[in-house]
Order: sequence, then C-alpha cells, then structure tokens
Amino acid sequence: MAAPGTVSQEIKDILAGNGRELSSIEGNILSMAGNGRDIKTLLVTSCHPREGKTLSAISIAYGLFKETNLKVLLVDGNLRAPRLNALFSVAGEPGFADFVMKDASNVFRETEFENFMVMPHGSAITNPLDIYRSPLFGGKVEMLRNMFDYVVFDGAPILGTSDMSVAARHFDGVLVVLECEKTKWEVLEMAVTKIRKLRGNVIGTVMNRRKYYIPRYLYGKI
Repeated sequence: MAAPGTVSQEIKDILAGNGRELSSIEGNILSMAGNGRDIKTLLVTSCHPREGKTLSAISIAYGLFKETNLKVLLVDGNLRAPRLNALFSVAGEPGFADFVMKDASNVFRETEFENFMVMPHGSAITNPLDIYRSPLFGGKVEMLRNMFDYVVFDGAPILGTSDMSVAARHFDGVLVVLECEKTKWEVLEMAVTKIRKLRGNVIGTVMNRRKYYIPRYLYGKI
C-alpha cells in the first residue's frame, strides 16, 4: 500500500509528459491579473465528464508548485465524482465539504512534495449545489487564497449541473478543459457563456489529448 500523499507512478509520468504543454499556461497564470489582482485561485472545469479535467488540474497545480516553489493547494471540488483522494492515497474525509459547511480545520493532506497539499472532497452531501450556493462558500475560497500562494480547484463539469457556474464568480480565474477533436466549439461556447452570465472570469482553455499529424517537435517551428 502506498504511503499517504504518495503520487502514483502513472500520475508522475503524466506530470512529466505534460510539462511542455502546460508551461505556457503556468506562465500566463503567473503574469495575469484579473479584476486588479493576481490569479491565485483557479477553477478548472470542463464541458463534459472524462475530458481530462482532473489530470489537467493536477498538472497545473504541480507545475505552479514546481515553477515557484511556493505553497500550492489542490482542492477536490467535484463532489459528484471525486478522485483526488484515490490518486494521492489519502483519506477522503474530512475535506472540502466539511471545510465549507462545518468549519473543519483538519482537511489538508500533505503529499510527497513539500509545499504541495491536497484537500479531498470530504463528507458526502445530498446536493452539492447547496455548498456552492452557501453564503459561506465565497469566504472560504478567500480564506484559502490568504493561506496559500495558489489554490487550484478541480471542479465538476459545467454542463449538466449548475454547480460550477454558480461557484465560478468566487475564483480569480476559470480554465475550461476540452478534449481535442471531440468537444465541439459550439458546446465550449455554451459552457463559457454559462460561466460568464454568473460573473465567472474565464481566462482560457486547455486543449487536452491533442493528436499530432506531423512529428511533435515540428509544431514549434511552423
């Protein structure tokens, strides 16, 4: 059994492989400002499930940690289908839901990387939308913003529920992950519009699972 906080070799391989693709994203996050302040709290979402959102969130959080060596927190906010506790070999409770609704403090899990922490999903809740509608939610995000240098929130998909469109306005920026050659641009536009209608700040998209039709290294030369 893996030690608590240990990242599987599969995830490490993905982190290593994603370095080049995500380096520009991390650079933009480090230099961007939204509404007069830096992008410190970042919501990562997608249009649909299984577009690589969680692995993108892990890669972005790890990349920020590696680039800056500052304190980074990765939060599992996908309460309908949480994954981070299994991927990092940590207990799922208490966690995010308890932090928001019960003011729990023992919700942070150390990982094998110093200054890189994980907050799992927490106790089961009947309707996750209740958390994002709660008047406590915005204050809790701001609290995390003050405790860590960067907070990366692995959210639920946008379409199908209102969870993330309601939550989005409380974050400095929103990134939408889409699977190349699968997610239609019309669907992406619908998701972005849904976020922006509720005052979410969409700062970009992550093109996941790209297919290369010429040798990959030539893409930077053409």
